[in-house]
Amino acid sequence: MTTYQIKPGTFLAWGTDGIRLGHSDSPLDLQAVTPAITDVLARLSEPVTAEEVVAQLALDGDAAATTRKAIDHLAAAGLLQEGTDRDRPDASLRVAAMEVPRALETFPDIRQLDPEFVRLYESVQHATQTSVAMSYALRIATKYIVDSAIPGDVVECGVWRGGSAAIATATLREHGDLARTIWLYDTFNWTWDTPTDEDQLQLPSGDMKLTDLLASVTDSVQDEGSDQASVTETVCGTGYPRERIRCVEGLVQNTIPDDAPDRIALLRLDTDLYDSTRHELEHLYPRLSVGGVLIVDDYGKYSGATKAVDEYFAKLNEPVLLNRIDTQGRICVKTSTTA
Repeated sequence: MTTYQIKPGTFLAWGTDGIRLGHSDSPLDLQAVTPAITDVLARLSEPVTAEEVVAQLALDGDAAATTRKAIDHLAAAGLLQEGTDRDRPDASLRVAAMEVPRALETFPDIRQLDPEFVRLYESVQHATQTSVAMSYALRIATKYIVDSAIPGDVVECGVWRGGSAAIATATLREHGDLARTIWLYDTFNWTWDTPTDEDQLQLPSGDMKLTDLLASVTDSVQDEGSDQASVTETVCGTGYPRERIRCVEGLVQNTIPDDAPDRIALLRLDTDLYDSTRHELEHLYPRLSVGGVLIVDDYGKYSGATKAVDEYFAKLNEPVLLNRIDTQGRICVKTSTTA
């Protein structure tokens, strides 16, 4: 009997028409699936037969028959492969549609404009979940603060494994700017906590909570961060001075503003949730230099981060142009001293 496992590059996406499953090789060919099917796919991160999946889920009758047909359909659609390796770290269903934007081949303009970025991004892919578009926006923003002589340090809240910070430091080093301190705020070695009702994945269909999605999907690279030493090695691996790297461990609500720079040139927020994102904006955005850049990850993806950003900027005397980078990234340049 044939054993199957998820084919690397398989991703989960969602939109107004529900949950979809696809593969980075043909990202526009999406398969409609249900939350129950994601539960089936979670069992396919290692080689397993359809009958073993049925047994693990304790299915019988019509439910068992439907599951067998679903597995056959997914295999025919190229989303499963015959399973042979139980230790493949990439044979898992991604929580979100990260595999498509992480495929550099889909961005020929970036490859042509900045081949050095392509090499850089490929070197840190193991340490970042951000898309090519988000990472390239960070690189361009870093170049901008150097070329425009924007005063201040570089701050990132929500570091994960240090890949984004490495893109920033590599770009600074490439342009001969080694004087800025890189502030990295994280709890380090974190694991994903159960989200509150305020902090949910934004699914337009409204029929599946983030807790349900996370429970039904196996993603070996998303559920934990790295320790300070590993993050520091990744960031310093770009050649940026180690003494300029400042890791601040703990919840940002406890470490900011007491342990934070007075002036910031580039501020990147990626802590996902409402309380942390709102706290960061309240205390760090006022320290962002005029002309400095704010990048927000997970805007539009998580309801908490989205709400925090919208509320904060709604209270400012002057609006900001919060421009879309991709499905979960926003960027703006600070133009006023009012905040």
